[in-house]
Amino acid sequence: MPACSNTVTVHGDDPARRPRIFTDVTTTTPGAIVGMEIVGASSVVSDLEVHNVATGEGAQGLIVFGEQSTVSHVLITDAGLTNFSGGLGYALVVPATATVTDSALVSSNPLANVSGSTAAAEPLRVQGSGAPGTGLIQNVTSVTGPHAGVTTLDLRAVNGGASAVTVSNFLGVGAVGPIASSNGSGPTITGTLSHALIPTTPTNINGGSWSVSSTYTVGVPSLIDPLGGDVRQKTDSTLTLDKGETATTSTDLDGDPRSAGTAPDIGADELPPLATPLLTSADKVTTHTATVHGTVNPNGAIASYRLEYGTGTAFDHTLPGGPLPRGASPVDVSFDLVDLPDSSTISARLVAIDDAGQQTSTPLSFMTDIPPVATTPAPQTNPSPTPTPTQPAATAIQFATPKLSKVRRGATTVALVSRTAAALTVSVRLDKLSGRAKARLAAHATKHVRLKLTRSARAWLRRAKRHRLRATLVVVAIAADGTHKTLRFRVTVRA
Repeated sequence: MPACSNTVTVHGDDPARRPRIFTDVTTTTPGAIVGMEIVGASSVVSDLEVHNVATGEGAQGLIVFGEQSTVSHVLITDAGLTNFSGGLGYALVVPATATVTDSALVSSNPLANVSGSTAAAEPLRVQGSGAPGTGLIQNVTSVTGPHAGVTTLDLRAVNGGASAVTVSNFLGVGAVGPIASSNGSGPTITGTLSHALIPTTPTNINGGSWSVSSTYTVGVPSLIDPLGGDVRQKTDSTLTLDKGETATTSTDLDGDPRSAGTAPDIGADELPPLATPLLTSADKVTTHTATVHGTVNPNGAIASYRLEYGTGTAFDHTLPGGPLPRGASPVDVSFDLVDLPDSSTISARLVAIDDAGQQTSTPLSFMTDIPPVATTPAPQTNPSPTPTPTQPAATAIQFATPKLSKVRRGATTVALVSRTAAALTVSVRLDKLSGRAKARLAAHATKHVRLKLTRSARAWLRRAKRHRLRATLVVVAIAADGTHKTLRFRVTVRA
């Protein structure tokens, strides 16, 4: 790729929305550069992904030659190989005076040594080849496969003056730990290593040297898919969680707060704290519906949530919530519950989910209303009843159990079957779910009445289990002689 020779800044909007650059280039020419090349001094590359998908010899990702340059919040993968007598492959190359932070560098070729001179590309080379100076590698995750001879960090003095590189909170994943290599009697390079997890102890070659502290550990971390480029920690990665020292930056590779625990984590990823769910109240409680309210605090990460509820402590019903933006303040959430059994204790709990796992709130319980009971007034006593004229018998109003069609275009059709020996005027509605419709029925007639559901009822139906709601159909019938009767039927509304 063409080189940028002046001071440049290449970046995305933020770590959570990194733009991706894909290349498919290789070289077999010794010393040739085919990767994305930055030459200008004090250049900045941040919030970016570079992926070289070529699997041949000499595949390169990002090459930064500008002294005092900065690389931060980048993910670079290289699927290629290195031929030590031909084309060299790297994910990232930087000068020894550069600063690299909060980044992941992955050599993803699964092959071990193909021949005596060919192996997978190196994930990170820090090269002393200019003026003497110091550099910083901090909170970087460097990944290779099980490749004998391929190091997770290569400090190499090529020419120029003496170089010194500080390496802290470094995570190396692979078969070989960091090396420091100088040119014998020529320029030297020295690495200072602290608070690191690496596969083997650091190695000194040809006058290169490491100054190490007791805070580094040899071991294997627990990451989600390091060779696949997902370097996020699992919750059981005890060798990296809270094992780092104070970082110079405030966010990790993905933009999560850098110090989520008692100390920064080792590597590019900071495991965020669990999002915090809280259920606060239930209102609008009826015999069959209710609304519950709560909050979810993402605690700086990207989180999602759901509600679990049921009778007693069953929690056998689930309503999805949705994603929450990154933030550190509680976000109000609410859920409308429908088709609840009457006169019952309902328990609900809020579940918050993020990269660290999931956390469940303390359950909230409430009781649905008891249906009203019709009462019959006590008979009046009259020791001397006065004879009254004989009145004609009132019309006996009766209906068969109504049937509802499936909801189509927001409405259902009710089949009313009159078993009354007189014409009737009827008013029909689904309690709390629809508007009112009127119709006239002849004696012993059947009438189809269309009921349009309210907007909220249609939403409840979409979220209901198997898209069904239990409801009350209210039918008010009036005969010509003034007899009237209100009938209630328990029905199922289906989508």
